Amino acid sequence: MYATLVGQEFRSHGRACAVITGLDLLTGLLLTGLGMLPVPVLGELCARLGLLVLGALPVIVLVYLAVVYWQTMYGQRGYFTFSLPVRGRVVFWAKVTHGSCWLLMSSAVMIIALALHVWLLSIPEGKRLGDLVDVLRGYYDAIDARFLWAMVALALVSALCIVIECAGVMSVGARSRWAHLGIGAPIIGLVLLEVVSQALSLVLMLVVPVGLRLDGPEGGGMRLVVGDMATPLLDAIRGGTDPTTVGFGSALLGPLLATVLAIWAVNSIEHHTSLR
Repeated sequence: MYATLVGQEFRSHGRACAVITGLDLLTGLLLTGLGMLPVPVLGELCARLGLLVLGALPVIVLVYLAVVYWQTMYGQRGYFTFSLPVRGRVVFWAKVTHGSCWLLMSSAVMIIALALHVWLLSIPEGKRLGDLVDVLRGYYDAIDARFLWAMVALALVSALCIVIECAGVMSVGARSRWAHLGIGAPIIGLVLLEVVSQALSLVLMLVVPVGLRLDGPEGGGMRLVVGDMATPLLDAIRGGTDPTTVGFGSALLGPLLATVLAIWAVNSIEHHTSLR
């Protein structure tokens, strides 16, 4: 049943997500083309707008999926969703899987589009595609391969956590005790989630004894270290200098919050759902 629900999600909302992606790319690349014009003010403005539009693609897709999640779970269409002979947790994870897939796909498209954006803007300056490849290769050579792939894996986990957190907040906000707030409940929940995330991120950064030491290119670049993370950061703040060691504990925040919200959301769906 889980696979059937995931497939239905793609059939129901895949076309809309594809249209949103296409319109975003079309708008961003059109602005990029205008940014290539030799007009100082207009060209620079369009180039920046193109960068903004292309970079916002995953956010736009995520917002659309959040609206769809609310409508199909707690709006008029929610009556059909909860009439299905399946537990609420299966519905929740099917929607999270669908949202995660689209977030990852839109992020990949965004990266390619931004690379194309940079290359197109460099054409009027006489630069070739090979020059951009050389710059990217230089960045790759300057970063340890294991560290780079670890960052890629962390980005993938973070994307999944974002989808779970957003869906979890909306499901918790739809509990019957907050039904009188309507859509305001999940909005308040997202604001509170951001505040809690910032506070816990700082705490974990100081408490967890694992961090990144920024030695610079001459010192080997970045490397993982184990030890006190609070003292170097506080010394840098007092001295007005850049920190040489940054705590890595904040990377644990996403999975931690996602786990808590997923459990809370499943309980809310199965025992405290209130349809609008």
